Amino acid sequence: MLKVKNLSVTFQSKQHKVSAVDGISFEVPDGSVVGIVGESGSGKSVTGYSIMGLLGSEARVKGRIEWNGQDLLTLSETQKKIIRGREIGLIFQNPLAALNPVFSIADQMVETLRLHHSLTYKEALDRAIQLLQKVNIPDAHLRIFDYPHEFSLGMCQRIMIALTLSMNPKLLIADEPTASLDVTVQAQILELLRELKHEFQMSILIISHDLGIIAQSCDHIVVMYLGKVVETGSPQAIFHAPKHPYTQALIAAIPSADPDKKNTAKPLTGEMPSPVNLPKGCRFNTRCPHVMDRCFQENPPFVQVEGSKVACFLHE
Repeated sequence: MLKVKNLSVTFQSKQHKVSAVDGISFEVPDGSVVGIVGESGSGKSVTGYSIMGLLGSEARVKGRIEWNGQDLLTLSETQKKIIRGREIGLIFQNPLAALNPVFSIADQMVETLRLHHSLTYKEALDRAIQLLQKVNIPDAHLRIFDYPHEFSLGMCQRIMIALTLSMNPKLLIADEPTASLDVTVQAQILELLRELKHEFQMSILIISHDLGIIAQSCDHIVVMYLGKVVETGSPQAIFHAPKHPYTQALIAAIPSADPDKKNTAKPLTGEMPSPVNLPKGCRFNTRCPHVMDRCFQENPPFVQVEGSKVACFLHE
């Protein structure tokens, strides 16, 4: 369904050229859930926004983003608008920022439905209420006339999901869908996405820094560091036998529920380098505990190791 091939995204300012994403490739097959995970600044969200065509004019996007065999980067803005929302939907990280505070939920959902479907106001309103019921908004027939500030953050995220589903997309991109939510609300949102995936027969691309969310939800995982993909594989391969030192560090940082279990893993030292001044060779060479001389000169190629693909000289 979605194939990202050798995607690169740079931002040009007056003083600097910033490489946010550098030559990444991955796929989201029909009916699957793929997760992109990494620290803040790894290029996860930029990848999602580049797929949607929502980056600003200062962004330079190269490579291919194939949607059902069609390269989205070659389309006009009018053609992108047809696909955006109707075929590929996006749940933003901050639902309060995505919802217009001066319009009621009814105004926003009805406008979206009528824009993408041939519906009367009454038909669109009824459909909006049905969608709010599907995402478990209580008293949806009454609350649809409320404004975003009258809902909790978790409820606003549910409304954003309903708003996105109103366009019947085949691919849903969820950018940090549970950020800033309580743990119990996080679980409810993830369960809701699982139910809606089956009901609407969608594929989902989840972007998150939370490994727990990725582990629970995804069929395939893409690990990013500083604009590069460093490892890909199934949840079982990634979590039970991580191959890249960065992936190993991420897994080791997950706190254990067993109070008697001692964590012997060494935490990563140093900070992620700036994308303005990228290290030569492997991007992880400034923090890697297994760094070798060649890591400062060459970019490691991807190699297949058991159930994972990893870019690391340790596994050549």
